[in-house]
Amino acid sequence: MTDKSLSVYLIGDAVGGYRNDDSPKDGCKVSIGKIRSGKTVFLALVITTALTLILAGCARSSGLVASEELETVAQGIDKSLMCPVCPSETLDQSQVEIAHQMRVMVRDQLAQGYSRDEILQFFVNRYGLWILAEPPRSGFNLLVWVVPPVALVIGGGILAMTVRAMRLGQSRNAQETLSATAELEPYLSAVDQEIQRLTQWRGGDDAKGPTTTIPEGTHIEAFERRAE
Repeated sequence: MTDKSLSVYLIGDAVGGYRNDDSPKDGCKVSIGKIRSGKTVFLALVITTALTLILAGCARSSGLVASEELETVAQGIDKSLMCPVCPSETLDQSQVEIAHQMRVMVRDQLAQGYSRDEILQFFVNRYGLWILAEPPRSGFNLLVWVVPPVALVIGGGILAMTVRAMRLGQSRNAQETLSATAELEPYLSAVDQEIQRLTQWRGGDDAKGPTTTIPEGTHIEAFERRAE
C-alpha cells in the first residue's frame, strides 16, 4: 500500500468511521462525498445568512416608511378635527391637554389598522358633526359649500349693476344740466341786459348820483343781493 493510498484510507476511516477491512477505494469515495456535502451546507448557510440580513434591512426600511406614512396621515387627521375646547383651532394648532390626548388617540387607532374615515367617524360619534373642520359635502351640509359661492356671485352682480346705474345717472344729470343751461342762456342774457338798461336809466345824470352799471352776464338774483 502506497503512502497516498494509506492517507486517503485514513481520512476515509476518520470521517466515515469505517472498519479496518474497508477498502481504501471505498473510504476515498465516502470522504469526497462528505467534503462536497459539507461545502454545500456551508454555502447554503452563507446564502441563508445573507438573505436574512437583506430581509431584516428591508423590513426595517419598510417599517420606517410605514411609520412616516402613518404620521403623515395622522397630521392630516389632526387638521381635519376641531379642538373641543378651542372651537377656532384644529388639533394640530391647539396646545391644550385634551387636544394632545386626541392626537395620541389618532395615532393609536392608525397603528391598530383603522382608516382615516373610520377615525373621523369615531370622533363624530363622540362629539358630533361640529368636530369636523370641514362639514361633509352631502345632505343639508352641502348648502355650506354651495351657498357662499352663489351668494358671492349674486352680490358681485348686484354691486356691478349698482355702480353702472350710478354712473349712468351721473352722466345723465350732467347732460341734463348742460342742456338746461344752454336753453336758458338766451333768456338770462336778455334779463341781464334789461337790468343794466334800467339801472342806467334810474341813475340819471351826475347830479342824481353815480350811475350803477351791472356787468354783462350778471343775473337778476345776484344784482338784488348786491343791492340789499
